[in-house]
Amino acid sequence: MPEQTRWATAVLINPGAWSNPTQALNAPDGLCASKTCTPGAWDLVVGTYSFSIPGTATVNAVYYGFYSFCNYGVYVDPNNRTKLVFAKISPFQQEIRNGSFFGSSGGCADVGWDEWLWGGAGFTASEINSEQFLTTIRGYTAYGINFHYCDAVRVRVVYTEAAPAVAQPLGDGLTFVQVARRKSWGCVGIGRSLLRRPSA
Repeated sequence: MPEQTRWATAVLINPGAWSNPTQALNAPDGLCASKTCTPGAWDLVVGTYSFSIPGTATVNAVYYGFYSFCNYGVYVDPNNRTKLVFAKISPFQQEIRNGSFFGSSGGCADVGWDEWLWGGAGFTASEINSEQFLTTIRGYTAYGINFHYCDAVRVRVVYTEAAPAVAQPLGDGLTFVQVARRKSWGCVGIGRSLLRRPSA
């Protein structure tokens, strides 16, 4: 099945006041958006993937993920995580999946790719192409002061292309039509021909 992969290319809103938010865009480059988090959820919303899925295609699966590293800081708690929230905004806002990643030290570092699957049901090609979804980077801290980083966010769409249109038959295979044929010496002859369906 064909697929398309796109990286987020624009910061949509930055309610969590992340530092260097544009560093969370495009392919991984070792530079990160960052947020020093006190307890709570601190969001950075990115998007503009510029998909071009054929309009008649069926979306089979949507994968989303990011490169990120979260330094716990002083308080080591498994609830302190950098999260990625994938949400559909049409026809209504719906949180589809909430994935999370965490580390133990190191600050901004590409430590691997984390990817989650959204089954694809409920998405159409036009919704993907018109950006009817949001991707939120969420620095979540249960307690203490912790440090969250994100290098890049991407979405991968797997789809099935529609079958090509089949030519409509020209006849029913039963009807005779009268035809005129000019013979080599100039006379015109009349005959009948069976109007057949074209071969497959």
